[in-house]
Amino acid sequence: MPVPDPGLGLADVAYTALDVETTGLSPERGDRIVSVAAVHVRQGRLERETSFTAVVNPDRPIPAASTRFHGITDEMIAAAPRIGAVLPRLREFAAGTVLVGHEIWLDLRFLASEAERSGLAGGGEQPALDTALLARALHPAAPRRDLDTLARELGVPVVGRHTALGDATAAGEIFLRQMDILVRRGVRTLGEALEACRVAGTGFFRRRP
Repeated sequence: MPVPDPGLGLADVAYTALDVETTGLSPERGDRIVSVAAVHVRQGRLERETSFTAVVNPDRPIPAASTRFHGITDEMIAAAPRIGAVLPRLREFAAGTVLVGHEIWLDLRFLASEAERSGLAGGGEQPALDTALLARALHPAAPRRDLDTLARELGVPVVGRHTALGDATAAGEIFLRQMDILVRRGVRTLGEALEACRVAGTGFFRRRP
């Protein structure tokens, strides 16, 4: 399914807010996805009732330090499907939409790594908007904001923090509030929002180790 035209108005685009929880922060060092969730954002609302969520068996132990964040243990994912069975379902859910997430670049790095590992690479690249970079675009002089700080500033309740569904939902709600501000600031099309993210990331975007 083709991705949305960059010339479309922000309110006319379908989005998928997503988040992954993992065994650690570095797919290059062998960290894997243990949970993924996605929620559609369409016509100015978050479609919570049709969300996508799945736990994943990462084929490696989950460190205790990671479990303390997302609450997922080895026992909870012992009978879960591998990522190769989950990725096609996620791609179908998000097809034809623009991806949205907080520091989504890290989620996309994990998804790309898992796709390559599973022989599912080459599925096509979707445009993505990062709520952290949009915050930077809207307030260039402000310090970098984590999801909790940004949610608090925009009046977004965060339920289920550090769960994939909780963080995806929070990112979707944050983006809806940012979209209203962007339009008031003259950023009215998808292409303009993508460019705002690109410019905000210049000299600011840093990959985590």
